[in-house]
Amino acid sequence: MIATKNIHNRLNSLFTKEELWLIENLFRRKRTVFDGDTPNEDVLLSTSSRNGITPLLYAGNLCDGFSERFRAAVKQEYLYTMGRNSAFQKIAEEIINKLSSVNIPVILLKGIHLATNVYPDIALRPMSDIDLLVPPGKAALAWQIMNGKEPDERDSDKKTAHHLPAFNYRGANIELHRYLFPSDVKYTVPVDDIWKHSEKLDRFNAFAMNPVHQIIYLLLHVYYTTRQGGFRLGWFDDITAVTGFYSDSIALSELKTACEAWRVYKPVHLMLQFYALLVPDNKLGVLLCAKSEKQIKQMIRLLHTSNQLKPEYGYGIVFERLWQTKGIRNKIVFIKNILNNKSGCSPQRIAHLFKNSFRFAVQKILRR
Repeated sequence: MIATKNIHNRLNSLFTKEELWLIENLFRRKRTVFDGDTPNEDVLLSTSSRNGITPLLYAGNLCDGFSERFRAAVKQEYLYTMGRNSAFQKIAEEIINKLSSVNIPVILLKGIHLATNVYPDIALRPMSDIDLLVPPGKAALAWQIMNGKEPDERDSDKKTAHHLPAFNYRGANIELHRYLFPSDVKYTVPVDDIWKHSEKLDRFNAFAMNPVHQIIYLLLHVYYTTRQGGFRLGWFDDITAVTGFYSDSIALSELKTACEAWRVYKPVHLMLQFYALLVPDNKLGVLLCAKSEKQIKQMIRLLHTSNQLKPEYGYGIVFERLWQTKGIRNKIVFIKNILNNKSGCSPQRIAHLFKNSFRFAVQKILRR
């Protein structure tokens, strides 16, 4: 326990003053004030917005003692999120009803499920698009129903891409998923298990993943987004919301059993350790390990510029997918898809890929 506390203290010292204030107030539920200098309200607001947690400041009455300008900005973001999410809810309902009319079931993913079914207030969980999971064999039909034509997948690998090309519907970006992750990444989740254990929602003519599967999916999603250089505190508030909403339906032993069956325990355990740093007394009870300290330090560094995807990070997933893809022919198809973008394969495209591959290699060496 002493060793764990020491690791916690060392990692805690790496957060910026603004990040630490947000963590203390929103995750550890401690009413704290800044030590020393008067806080930079612009930095605090920027940090909370990047991390998708500004509405929580308003709902939690955490703006006391700040300027009127700061309080107004927080309230404005809360109201904006409420309006956008309410519109997204209506759009999602319309899509679900259209698909249900032709017997295509839907599982709500990420923000659209969390904001409308898990969080107590629809404004507390910002979302930028609507993610829906449909059965793999019906994904193309679902896309065609919504767009009036067959999907054009020339820019993606039909066999491994986890969602069809995104499209705009009534002003919202829609992603119809057939899998939860690309099928050629190292860590993935069998979609048949997800459908088998899904649960009917009361508020929608749709389904949700069972609680344990939700936790695993959310943490794996954070893991792969982190590997692309993006990181947000709000994604870990999702874990707090899910564990609180489902309460006794989530047990660490059951979660570990599912992770081991799917062979995804390593990345999920790493993300649970970061969550343990944010919320030491959380219900999942995972302790910080010394061997993970270096990786968690990297996450904290990403947090300083959260939600900014970086090519020098994301290329690691490209190389992983290339390695995991089975068969020489499929590897060639994958490489062709990488080389070709909407404007085709050009010397500029090749130079762009070479430059970012080199940046990835440099970052890989520096992070060792």
